[in-house]
Amino acid sequence: MISLGSKVRDVYTGFTGIVVSRADYMYGCSRIEVNPMKIGKDGKTRDSEWFEEQRLEVLSVNPPKKASQVRGETGFTGKTG
Repeated sequence: MISLGSKVRDVYTGFTGIVVSRADYMYGCSRIEVNPMKIGKDGKTRDSEWFEEQRLEVLSVNPPKKASQVRGETGFTGKTG
């Protein structure tokens, strides 16, 4: 099972990025959402893509940061209103 935060590559397209979510379906299919690591030629970020887990090759395992570790990076304070 591929863990969140891992760097992966799709073996068919070469799409490389970080695993940000996974969906496990009732009959055994697992799909992984991958955020790209590169910016497009137009300077814009590309959309994340979903892949069947079997298509992905793990390049490195990086556990995701906890929310308390990224608060300063995102500007989120945890307060609403």
